[in-house]
Amino acid sequence: MRAATSALGVSNPRHFGVGGRPHVDRRIVSKVRGAFDRSSARASEPCCWSCARCGALRPPPAVDPQRGDAGRVDPCGQCGAHAWLDLTEDEAAQRLATIETYEHGTVDRGRRVGHWVLRIGGAATIGTLCFFAATNSYSFIFSSLTGLTGVMAVCYFLLGYGNPMMVEHRALPYRWALPLSPSVAAATSGDRLEGPVSSRAAEPLRAPLSGRPCLGYRVVVRRERAPGNAALALVAQQACDLEVQGRVVLGERVRLDLPTAPVTVSAEEHATALAYLRRHGILEEDGPWVLEEGRIEAGDAVVVAQAQGRGGAILRPAK
Repeated sequence: MRAATSALGVSNPRHFGVGGRPHVDRRIVSKVRGAFDRSSARASEPCCWSCARCGALRPPPAVDPQRGDAGRVDPCGQCGAHAWLDLTEDEAAQRLATIETYEHGTVDRGRRVGHWVLRIGGAATIGTLCFFAATNSYSFIFSSLTGLTGVMAVCYFLLGYGNPMMVEHRALPYRWALPLSPSVAAATSGDRLEGPVSSRAAEPLRAPLSGRPCLGYRVVVRRERAPGNAALALVAQQACDLEVQGRVVLGERVRLDLPTAPVTVSAEEHATALAYLRRHGILEEDGPWVLEEGRIEAGDAVVVAQAQGRGGAILRPAK
């Protein structure tokens, strides 16, 4: 039998509680805290939500994450997790930036140094073998190899496997807004379209960084001083419904694998670009950032291949 609950969310002590103490409904507490405990600064406009597990972005739903029930918010469509971060909160966006800074300074550089230790150690080992073979000093071969192997093992353990955080490498961008995960590859068999692309849209899209009209765009944001093997800060795209060889390719189900180039934002588009980046959790003060953009325009030759097992397609420029 369901216990009666008063207007303040306190259950009848005759049914619940220990020693006759009333039982407080925690949903009421979360709603009150969500209504009054908003000490963190917030963006002027609603921003995307980010999955804390895989980094996938989604538009903010109508349900307030601080007030609504968790069951009313759908899980991540990419990994199935239910760990959403509201990037409208400056604190949430700053936490992601702190994680990126830490990983760029430890994970990526640690892996790179570890690889160089193996390369230098292997070259030194081969050089030692060649030297002793040329001088017929076989009595020193085993002792020298033992010493080099020991040094390599200690260095690699300290720089790599000795710290689990330094061998974990993030393959996905920290934030990405794509119909298909960046890890999904094109199928080798199945439908394949190749030819000039067009669109039936009445008005083309406008790229958020350059401001140029297009049928689809891809935005890439990276840190200026990040290592070359570091994960990207943001990968996002948008596309119209396209047409290739007389067949319609839905913009919401096609991933644009377009080459990108650095973009210098003009003074006219500066405010628009900053607002776009903020909606995706990129704070200007956490830069400097390298902004890249790729566009697809009417008449461009493209190849559209079916994605492996995800019910979508991948579009690439034709070679």
